[in-house]
Amino acid sequence: MKTITLIESTSAAVDRDSAAYDLGDLLSGSIEVDFTGTDIVGTLTLECRNTTAAAWKTVASSSQAITASADHIWVLTGSAGYRYVRVHWDWTSGAGSITSTLVAKETRVTGV
Repeated sequence: MKTITLIESTSAAVDRDSAAYDLGDLLSGSIEVDFTGTDIVGTLTLECRNTTAAAWKTVASSSQAITASADHIWVLTGSAGYRYVRVHWDWTSGAGSITSTLVAKETRVTGV
């Protein structure tokens, strides 16, 4: 298992994209997004692409309307079918902070 910070704790009062993560041989994992503050409003989505040159696309059914400080999580599996993921935050109003981490369990081959 590894834990990767996608968004360091920072202001949620602006639009923001997380660092991209290469799913590689991901077996399973999750992406958590945490907000603090008051009256934070915006849209949170998980985005994906298959090559570094491709445009980012919204993962189907991943958009979440945010209307208050809260915690959110997406579960990832190896059958996701795309290579790279990132979190996209589209801020509307309010003040506070945002953080995001990914916990990944990758396929691991050990010696014979």
